[in-house]
Order: sequence, then structure tokens, then C-alpha cells
Amino acid sequence: MTTRGIEILLGDELCDNLLEPERFAHGIVNLNSKYVPGDDEKKRYQSADIVKHIIEFDSSIKWSVDSILDGIEKAENSGYSSAELSELKQVTTQYFKHLKDIQDRATQQCYELAEKTLLAHGIKLDTESNFDIDGYQFKATPVTDKINYIVSDLFSYSDIANINMSLVDVTVTGDKKIRKTQFPARLIINLWVNKERGEHG
Repeated sequence: MTTRGIEILLGDELCDNLLEPERFAHGIVNLNSKYVPGDDEKKRYQSADIVKHIIEFDSSIKWSVDSILDGIEKAENSGYSSAELSELKQVTTQYFKHLKDIQDRATQQCYELAEKTLLAHGIKLDTESNFDIDGYQFKATPVTDKINYIVSDLFSYSDIANINMSLVDVTVTGDKKIRKTQFPARLIINLWVNKERGEHG
């Protein structure tokens, strides 16, 4: 699908109400992305999300590595030493560093997607930004380390890819008042409609 094709699809899906309607309700700001990546760029972001998911959610890799390193430290602190113990420590430490490097690069690509998506709405991460939706006007700061990425359709069962994050330091600037209990606390930006299950290949 070309970039133009994606634009048409989003337009059609909006008409069919497959994307969430843009609204502010129950403390959640729901927007549809104005940023439309091309095929290759979209696939790159989806792949980065897959890598993050595998490392952070679909395995116990980090737990296993930490457990091995804890065991090695306990053995060394108890006075044990051997060539095998030293080699195990070296291999495990190197593996952890490589894994962390891959995770950091994938996270940076996901952050890039979030940054581009928000900027298309005139919103900046970790910066006070203006919002105007459903007649409500307010300022709020989207928090980088509170971003959730639901970008890939490989592991997610969500019909709509999105990025979502916490909003802090909210200040109402318009005439339409917001109850304290309904203050915007989360921002969701819908990216695109995911494939139906079984369409991969």
C-alpha cells in the first residue's frame, strides 16, 4: 500500500467509525494521527515495537540474565572462583549489554514515531502544549517515560494501532470548565487500523 493508499484507508475507516472518534471524555484525550508514514517507515516502526515487545513482555530474558548475574555475585562474595565462573560472568555481562543496546535502539525508534505524531498536532513531549478538543481548551505536558506503544499488529489484538501516554501539569485555559475528577490524565493518538487477524504473510 502506498502512502496515498494509507491516507485513503484512514479516510474511509474514519467514515466507518473504525478509528475512535476524536473526543475528550472521562479524563482521556482521544485524537487521530495527522502523521501518515509510508510503507517502509511504518514497517520500521512496527518492527521496533515488536523488538521492544519480545524483550520486555514476551520473555523472561532480563529476569534470567539478572538471576545469573546475582548467582555469580553470590558465589564470588562467598569466596568461590573458577575459569568457568569467570567465563559465565563475562558472557552474561556481554549478552546483557548487547540486549540493552538493541532495546535502546528500538525504544528510540518508537520515541521518534511518538515525537513525529505529536508534532503533527502541535504537541511536544515533556513540554507544556495547548489542547483544543470538544470545546475544551487546556494546557498539559505529555510525559515521555509514560508512553505505551501499541504499534505492531503482530502481538496486539487491538483493532487500532496507537500511542498513549500520561498528561501532567494540566491547566484549563478556555471558558468551558472541566471538573477536577475529569481533568485530562491520558492522551491517546490513534495511528492506523490494524490488519485483521490472519492477514499476515
